[in-house]
Formats: sequence, structure tokens, C-alpha cells
Amino acid sequence: MNLKKLCIRTIPATLLCFLSSTFAQEAEKAQDNTEELPPIVVTGVRTNARADSLGQSVTIIDRKQLDQTELPYVQNVLREQPGFSFYSYGPRASNPAITLRGMHWYHTKLLIDGYPYLDNSTTSGLAPMFDNISLDLVDRIEIVKGAVSLQGSSALGGIVNIITRKPPEEDGTHGIFNVEAGSHGRFDTSAIVYGRQSIVDYKIGVARQRERGISVYRKGPQAAMFINGDDDHFRSMNYFADLGFQLDDNWRIELGGSFTDTDEEYDDGYAGAWGNGPDHDDIWLRKTMGHAKLAGTGLFNDTLDVSLSYAQTRSDREYIGVGGGSAYRYIGDLSLVNAQATLHINDWNTLTTGIDFQHEQVRGFMVGYDNSKFKEWDETYRTVGYYIGYQIEPLENLFFNANFRYNHHSDFDHEWTGDVSARYLLEPTGTTFRASYGKGYRAPNPYELMPLANNTWYWHGNPNLKPETARTWDIGLEQDILGKQLTADVTYFQNSVEDYISAYGGYDPNTWMSYPVNVDKMKIRGIEAGVNARPIDELTLRLAYTWQHARNLATGEHFRPLIADHMISFDATWNPIQQLDLNIGGVLVGPRQNANGAGSANKMHNYCLVHTTIGWKFNENFKVYGRIDNLLNENYATVDSYGIIYNTYGRVYYLGMTYSF
Repeated sequence: MNLKKLCIRTIPATLLCFLSSTFAQEAEKAQDNTEELPPIVVTGVRTNARADSLGQSVTIIDRKQLDQTELPYVQNVLREQPGFSFYSYGPRASNPAITLRGMHWYHTKLLIDGYPYLDNSTTSGLAPMFDNISLDLVDRIEIVKGAVSLQGSSALGGIVNIITRKPPEEDGTHGIFNVEAGSHGRFDTSAIVYGRQSIVDYKIGVARQRERGISVYRKGPQAAMFINGDDDHFRSMNYFADLGFQLDDNWRIELGGSFTDTDEEYDDGYAGAWGNGPDHDDIWLRKTMGHAKLAGTGLFNDTLDVSLSYAQTRSDREYIGVGGGSAYRYIGDLSLVNAQATLHINDWNTLTTGIDFQHEQVRGFMVGYDNSKFKEWDETYRTVGYYIGYQIEPLENLFFNANFRYNHHSDFDHEWTGDVSARYLLEPTGTTFRASYGKGYRAPNPYELMPLANNTWYWHGNPNLKPETARTWDIGLEQDILGKQLTADVTYFQNSVEDYISAYGGYDPNTWMSYPVNVDKMKIRGIEAGVNARPIDELTLRLAYTWQHARNLATGEHFRPLIADHMISFDATWNPIQQLDLNIGGVLVGPRQNANGAGSANKMHNYCLVHTTIGWKFNENFKVYGRIDNLLNENYATVDSYGIIYNTYGRVYYLGMTYSF
């Protein structure tokens, strides 16, 4: 039996057996009656709400969980969460695709501290930028699944909100320094300083990633292009800063921003025709994000919260040497102004209302072989949204949420969206019932509409596209077993997308070009189930399973390539002594279709990725760790597209240390 089959067959069984034996030993021990307050979720309803008051499927990944795994980036954590799928165009690409519940990756809206962090410089338009977000910066990750109407466009599948570290309440300065090195020339460093002095709080940091890498491509049997198989380097620098002023007990001003400069190499498909020369295909990506906010909380005897905020994101993407010497540059800007008021009518009755204005601009440039430069296109969108949300607890442990939004788009018809949810805790049995329904809306982005966009890449836009609308619903059950020592949950979900935009659904044989088309209706249904256990204080266990199936209702065929129907994720952390952390986790991804289309000939094999970490704390300030990724040395791929297979790393080793004060 090979290692992969051993992993598939033994890991879930081992965890379950271990759970059974451990609980048998611990059943007679006294329960800890200390109740922990539920975490706060700010994404789904755009106001502070306890996680146990929301009917949507909500996941909170806290700082303790992040420390135990010692994984480097947010994308590494999300790919092991139920309902998420992951694929990447290379072992260390700057633009990985992370999809939620079978939807497209641009149907998931990424927020950092509540502000959008979206890339508007690609054909996907307003795609989440999960690439270089270091976990050293993160305090917790909040996930809300299903259409979230109050967040507007791009939230058809759900929300991921990354909450960064916050300065402590007391005056003082704190810092974190991390360095990690390992296989394929990897050398990552990050430094963060944060603190508070009187009415001023601050956070400033820098992070640097560098890898020698391996060849991004490997040639499949159907590939016609030449492949230059030398190493493709990756380099990235990230700078960020936040500044807050607590003017008095009620009023606060926040300012912040970040800048990322990334360079990644790709094999030149033409190099083999010219003697296998060195790579000269580079992608330069510069991302700028800034925000400002004025907030008043607890006004009029703690009954009113108000805020006015501005957020700006720019993605400047340049492709150098593509096709033998020419260069392409795409710039995407996103600006968002939001005014909001929340009225706390009483302890069980809250009303939120607001208005936001969103401005999108995309520009495309080309530099020819003779260094001539011209603008291919320049397009602008504007959207005004009016929203209202209502939370109520009519009975103890029974919660209702209702949210509605009116979208006024500059180029398309106006649209109403909304979501409703309910949650009820049956306290005697520790059983929670929850259900949610939501409608989402997404207009085509300029790349998808413009006939000349990217026409040198054998792809162009389609001006006849219609907006996408999605209706999502789920129903779930959560059960406490043996107090809080063992919890289980199961959720059934269904997503229906009308006029779904298939990026390469059309083909013109006269020009050899593909173009996007609307699919009448796509339907995704699935089940998420999980078990979380803490049989003893020193041990935490997690096992989760996801089944999802997408199909085109017009043809009945399996519709979403690169997305597996079945996925199992697992995680176990053991702290036998205070100084020692042991963690093992991973994901088993089932077979899926490659980008060529349906059929057994286009099926990609399943794979099992396992990572393990050992960490030693010398004291409260200093820790060293070692981590092995792809422990089973799987030879796998996440993207296979018409004979081009994007490489992934085999077994890799990393050593790191963290110092904090």
C-alpha cells in the first residue's frame, strides 16, 4: 500500500479511535464550568455581532490556532477549511485562486479589518488578493458563507475578513520579529511594531519573501509550446502601517495603508524555439491599499454608533517579455466611500443603515517591439448602494437577521439584493439550529465586456454579457457533546447562479479566440460536516468533510473544472508540556476535471497534503520551530490546462524563529 492510500485510509480512522479511547478515560473528570464569550463577527451584518447570534455558517480562526500550525500565509490556512477549494498557477504564484462552496474565486469578497482588498487588474475583476498576507500580522480570520448582501458586489459566495493585530489597552510598545528559511532558497522575514501612547495607537511593519523556486510549468502530453525548465524566482516586499487617534470616549480616527511590490518569473514558452534561452517572462505587481475612518460609538447613552470611511485599492500589473519582447500593463483602481449608522434600540433590537459609493476604473497599455506605447482601453464603473439591516432576539436564544440592499449601477439595471437568517439554541441539549437565504449580484467587469481586451492572448471580451445573480441557502445543525469537549456540525448548502459568466465558454474558429458567455443557470449543492474535540486540555483535534457538486442545468454536465467533489481536512495539536507544540494537519483532495473539459481523459488525480510542525518555546518571548510541508512527497498538480501543468513542490523543509516583546 502506498503512502497516499495509507493517508486516506488511516488518518480519519486513527483520529476517531483516539477520540473514543480518550473520551472514555476523561468522561468521569470534572467539567470546566468557565464560559468563554463568543467571538465577534463584523463582516456579515456590518456591525458587531456575536457569532452565536448569526444564522449564517460562520467560522472563526483565532490567534492560538494560527500559532500552533506555524503556517506562513492566510492562503495556507484557508485551503484546509471546509467548503474552500484551492488552485495556483505555480508553486508560489502571486494570484492563487481560493473558491468558496464551488463558486468562482471572484465570488468571495476579501476584507482586511472590514476594508475591501480586491485586485481589479485582471480579467476576473475585483478578485480577492490572498497572496502575500503574512499570518504574523493576523489576529483572527472570520469567514461568513453564503451571499452577504450588505457587502455589495463580489460577495455572492461569502466573506473572508482578516482582523489584524490590535494594540493593547495599556500604554506601551510591542513587537514581533520572524525569520524562516528552507527548501528552494526560501528566506522570509517580517517585523511588526505596535503599541499605544496616550490617545495614539499605532502599528507598522515590513515583510519580505524570496524563493529561488522551481520551473513554474511542466509539459503535459497535449502541450505544443516549448518549455524552459529552469528555476523561476519569486520576490516580494510588503510595507504596512496603521495609526489611530482616540479623541475621547466616543470618537476615534483611523488611518492606514499598505504597499506590496512583487516580481515573479515564468518560463518563456518561446525559449525552446530559440535555443532554450533564459527566462524573460516576468510579472511585476504593485498593490497599494489605503483607508481612513471617523467613527463615533456609544453616542446618546450608548444607543447610536456612526462612521464615515474611505478605502482605496490599486493593482498595477505588468507583463514583461510575454511572447518574445512586448509588454502589457494593466491598472485597476477601486474606491469605496461608506457612511453608516447603527441604532441599538435595546439589548435585543438593532437597526443598521448606510449608503456607499464605489468607483472602479481599469486601464490597459501595451508596449510594442519598437518601444511604442499606447493605451488599449480605459473604462470606469460607478455603483451606489443603499442598505439596511435588522437584528432581533424576540425570545431567549432565538435570533433573526434581515438585510436588504439596493444597487444603482452606472451601466446596468438596478438590482435589489438581501439575505435573511435565523438561529436557535436549544439549551438543555446543547443543540443549535440555523438557516440562511441570500441573493447576490455581480455585474460583468470591463475586461469581460470589451471586445479588444487582451486580444493578443487569444481571448477577448463580450459586450453582450448580462450580470450574474445568485441565490444561496443553507441549513445547519450544531451539537455540543460532553459539554464543550466535543462538538459536531453538519450543513447542507445550495447555490444557484443565473447568467453565470463562463470566461472561456465561447470560441470563434475564424480568429482562434475564446470569449466569455453567460450560462443560463449553474447549480451547486453540497454538504459540510465537522467534528472538533478537546478531550484533554493539552490536545485539540479537528476533522472535516466537504462534498460539493456543480452542474450546468441546461446541459446537465459537471461544470466547475479544478474543483473537487470531495475533500477531507484534519488537524491535531498536542502540547505535552508548556514549552512544546506539536501539530499535524492537512487536506485530502479528491479527483476533479482539468481545464480541458469533462470526461475521464481530463480527470486529475486525487492527492493528500500533510504538514507537520514542532515548536519549542524557550520563554514567553522566544520560540523556534521546524515545519515539513507535503510530508508524503505527493507528485500532484492543482492546475492542468490544455497540456500545461503548473508545478508544485514535493516534500519541503523549513526552520524558523519568532521573537516578541
